[in-house]
Amino acid sequence: MEKKDGIYEEYYPNGQLWIKETYKNGKKEGVSEEYEEDGQLWMKGTYKNGKQDGVSELYDEDGQVWSKRTYKDNKLIEKGTFKNGKLIEKETIKDNKLDGVSEDYDEDGQLWRKRTYKNGKLIKKEYTN
Repeated sequence: MEKKDGIYEEYYPNGQLWIKETYKNGKKEGVSEEYEEDGQLWMKGTYKNGKQDGVSELYDEDGQVWSKRTYKDNKLIEKGTFKNGKLIEKETIKDNKLDGVSEDYDEDGQLWRKRTYKNGKLIKKEYTN
């Protein structure tokens, strides 16, 4: 079987673009995009040497980012959740567990709570308001 190299695309039966990825020596490299059957972008992420590396964004039906995730060497290290285009929660992750500071924001974008985790366990909680 031949290794993929260059731009690779897959389409829905209706002819709409489903997946657009770039490969180098058979491994994903650069930007990868996935679309809904109606053409709406629902995921955009970056790859390096076949592994997720960098920011991936998930989009809602209105085309706004609802989740932003940062990966390093295929491991999730940070996750942000958005509502109406505004950040509402940001979490730091290590070895698939909360580790470090997690922050919650109100609808005005103001920080209202900070939580600190170590190896998935809550060790400190602070309220700013």
